[in-house]
Amino acid sequence: MTQKPRPAWRGLVNALLYDMQFVRVFDDKVVRECAEHLVGRTLLELTPEQEHALLVEALGSDGRLTEVFSEHSEEAVRDFLGRVVARMEELRPWPTPPYRALPLERWADFADARPIGRIGTWYVKVQSRLQKVFQELPDEHDRSVLILQLRTGEPIALVGPWWPDSDDVAVLARDGDRAVETLAAFLDATGFTADEVAPVAA
Repeated sequence: MTQKPRPAWRGLVNALLYDMQFVRVFDDKVVRECAEHLVGRTLLELTPEQEHALLVEALGSDGRLTEVFSEHSEEAVRDFLGRVVARMEELRPWPTPPYRALPLERWADFADARPIGRIGTWYVKVQSRLQKVFQELPDEHDRSVLILQLRTGEPIALVGPWWPDSDDVAVLARDGDRAVETLAAFLDATGFTADEVAPVAA
């Protein structure tokens, strides 16, 4: 028997409900914060437009939204997501997210890239801070990467561990001549401070 393909909206709904597992009441504050997070930071590798479209699709589906996470009733979840969608619409025009994740295939673009910055912590903490998932580099089981496009349009790669005997994460840029500008754009987009990210000389 052929298994039905998973709806495109399922991943986003599951991610939202996972974050809401310990929320007891979906009050206006929770709705507002969720919508602002979706618009300002985004989830998975989606744009605000894609997130909005998937939530609308989910609400129009006859599938059970609480199939995986059932801490709240189906009715409560549908009401909550409907209010989140409405709040997202009130926030239009949506700003360009400060950064978004790019697919692992883009790692090939960084074949000649060099480190321009060094984040003094291991990649799991960076992952938690940015709410974006690092992926294991092919054929390099001891290194993981997160490729981001900054609001400026510049792509960067975060790789950890990069240096021997250290868990620190390297910030890689394709254009070494713009290292200062790129690192400043990274700090501005992510909220990391200059004390947390040391410049790396060529």
